[in-house]
Amino acid sequence: MPVAPASGARAPRPDGGAPSRPAPAPAGRFQPEGRGIVDASGAGLYVVRGSDDELFERLSRGEPCHVLAPRQIGKSSLRVRTQERLRADGVRCASIDLTSIGSGASADAWYFSVASAVAEELAIGDDLDGFWRRHRRMSAVRRFRQFLHDLVLGEEGPPAVIFLDEIDVTLSLPFSRDDLFGLIRATHQARSEGPRWSRLTFCLIGVAAPLDLVADPERTPFNTSLAVRLDDFTRDEARTFLPGLACAGGDPAPLLDAVLDWTDGHPALTQRLCYWLTREGPDERGLPAGERVAALVRRLFLSSGRVDDPILLDAERRFAGDRPDARIPVMLHLYQRLLDGEPVPVDGNNPRQLGLRIAGLAAERRAGDAAVLRVRCRIFAEVFNRAWVEEKLARRFLTEPLQIWKDSGKKDDHVLRGGTLEIALAWATGRDDVTPDERDFLQASQAVWSREQQGRQQAELDRTQRERAEQQVRAQRRMVSVLAASVALMAGSLIVALVLYQRLQLALEEESARRDRDQQVIERLEQGNEARLAALEEARRRAEQELAEAIRGRDAAAALARERRSQADAAQRAAEDARRRAGRSAGRARRAQQLERAATRMADEAAALEVKAHHAAAAAELAARKLEGARAAAHQVSIPTQRPAQSVLGSVEDALRAERAATARLQDELRRTSAEVDRQRAEVERLTGITAQLQEKTDQLTQMRNAAREQAASARASVRSPQGGTPATADGGALLPDRPLDSHKDGIAPDQDRR
Repeated sequence: MPVAPASGARAPRPDGGAPSRPAPAPAGRFQPEGRGIVDASGAGLYVVRGSDDELFERLSRGEPCHVLAPRQIGKSSLRVRTQERLRADGVRCASIDLTSIGSGASADAWYFSVASAVAEELAIGDDLDGFWRRHRRMSAVRRFRQFLHDLVLGEEGPPAVIFLDEIDVTLSLPFSRDDLFGLIRATHQARSEGPRWSRLTFCLIGVAAPLDLVADPERTPFNTSLAVRLDDFTRDEARTFLPGLACAGGDPAPLLDAVLDWTDGHPALTQRLCYWLTREGPDERGLPAGERVAALVRRLFLSSGRVDDPILLDAERRFAGDRPDARIPVMLHLYQRLLDGEPVPVDGNNPRQLGLRIAGLAAERRAGDAAVLRVRCRIFAEVFNRAWVEEKLARRFLTEPLQIWKDSGKKDDHVLRGGTLEIALAWATGRDDVTPDERDFLQASQAVWSREQQGRQQAELDRTQRERAEQQVRAQRRMVSVLAASVALMAGSLIVALVLYQRLQLALEEESARRDRDQQVIERLEQGNEARLAALEEARRRAEQELAEAIRGRDAAAALARERRSQADAAQRAAEDARRRAGRSAGRARRAQQLERAATRMADEAAALEVKAHHAAAAAELAARKLEGARAAAHQVSIPTQRPAQSVLGSVEDALRAERAATARLQDELRRTSAEVDRQRAEVERLTGITAQLQEKTDQLTQMRNAAREQAASARASVRSPQGGTPATADGGALLPDRPLDSHKDGIAPDQDRR
């Protein structure tokens, strides 16, 4: 932030008291009241930030830039120092403060004023008036573009940088500001068409958000321009002020720390506090650093800062109740979250966050590795506290509907109603700052709401009367409908009973036929099973005989085989005995051989008999299996002979039980239907009785009315006035004129007459 040497005069105290004894002036002193731009010589204290080198390097490369930041943060000082550095490198610079141009002129006069300021800054000697007249058929923005092309750039020459400071002045122009920003964008895009435009660079500086400056996103220059951030001082950067605090008394480091605790590095607030610390007298300097700075903050900012301090006053004006900005309530709610200490993540595209940052109420801070939005500093938190937010929200609660009502021509469609009107009336009660427009708006809202309430009440009364009349009509129709429904129900019940009776008869006939068919099936099954059982019994008897014969053959073959085997064994023994005795006798040897051959034959016969016995045994076993199979078959046949009959009978019995249950249900339904028919018949009889009574009463009334008419007629015929006047009764009273008797005067009750 720039500072310039201060004069030797004693400055007054911020609280209006007598000035203290002046402090010795240091070599580098703060700007009076902490405001101002650093001079061209660079004398004074200036805090160098990273944005200084960034802006200089980008503009040196011909890159368009913009510096959009809150007020009193060092934008103008940055511009002055940057253009001095650019001029030192041979770059032509033109710095135009748009507040000196104004915002009330026509488009032609405004662009000519800007062109004249640029020509003066760049020392262009051409006749600007003649150039402007020669191109008078062009639009103002087109003439300004031609001026840049022909006079500022020319055929050749050094590059030029045009600084447009206080760019937010364009918000008040009576013509389209988008033309200016479209021109700036077009000059950058024209670099690809000709090298001349590459020597022109714009730098926009002001207190506004890009979304506020350009309504048409297709013509905004901020898409092709580079944003240069201008942050608050860090503690290391703020140490530049330590030499200036040397004359404030005591150690300047604690004083600077106490100041930063309140300002959090806000350039203008930090410099202003430092300036007044150097102007304090010995009484204040004897206090501790924290108390000294706190007392100074209370005098400068907390007492009447929103009125006296331009920084706080600018933030106050941005949230004034008469500003037609729908974002203000949302911004206030967001700021209230920041006051509560909620860390809101930074969103560079969020218009509410940009609005708070441009107003100076919020700033980006680091919370670990994340960037969060927080209240700008402790001074802003104290001045713009929760009470201020609630007051602004309450004022906006009525301001926006009031503006809509006025813009619509004070139409009734845009007044307050219901609960909203009650809240607004409660807010305005007892306040002395309610404007005449707000009072008229509330009165108009009350009048419209009262008329609408009366209209709704009358409509409700009419609706109630219509409903009562409709109820009477519906009651009469309901009685007729009940009579018709009763007759229809009785007829329907009789039809249903007849249909149910016919279905019951058909069901009984079908059940009887099904029983006959089941009995025939059972008889045929029994006959077939008996025949099969007899055949199986015969087969069983044959199998038993075969088994007996096989057993006998097996036993005989086995006995014969044993006998032959014993004979063969005896012959074998005799042959062996003869062989032993034979010795050398030839006769005995032959005898032994004969005996051996006989024994061999007998052994072969025994083996054959054993085989035969074995076959007989196999045949006996086969016969036994046949017999067992015959018995099993006979057993199986004997069981199904009874089982099919039992299963068929069971199914028939089940079917009969189901039919009986269905018959019972039909009978119950028939009884219920009969009961309903009886009830409806009784209801019809009751209604018929009522109808007869009504008819009887009607006949009686008719007879009474006829009798009264006859009596009156006979009285008029028998007694007449001599003058032909009104007939008189026997006691001198006048007779009634001949007209239908009124039911009330005939002695008939009104309700009976209506019947």
